[in-house]
Order: sequence, then structure tokens, then C-alpha cells
Amino acid sequence: MTRTENTVQPRAFGVTDAARYLSVHRSTIYRLANSGEIAIRKIAGRAVVLKEDLDRFLDRLPSAIG
Repeated sequence: MTRTENTVQPRAFGVTDAARYLSVHRSTIYRLANSGEIAIRKIAGRAVVLKEDLDRFLDRLPSAIG
């Protein structure tokens, strides 16, 4: 019998991990937040970005080809 591990998928990322998720620099996350394209929220004083906000941002990007 194979034992499966339960993995927890993050719903929010710190700024560094959000930047890694989008493959951009940390300063780009702050720039996107300042322009209103994504929201930075606070959890216990820590700045986080919701994964769904990052995914929504990615979905709105225009295609690079065509």
C-alpha cells in the first residue's frame, strides 16, 4: 500500500516568494501594488500577496506572440 502525503498549497506569498512565483524582482511586486495591479495585504505585520491575485494578474497579461 502506498502512503500519500498531504501537501498544503499556499494561498498567500510573502513579497519575495510572490516575486519568485512571477519570475520578477521584488521591486516589481511593489511597483505592481503601487499601480493597483495587485494588492499587498498584511498578516501579523507581514506583507503578503494572495496567490489568486497573482494568477488573476497573469491571466490579464496579453499574449507575447500574435
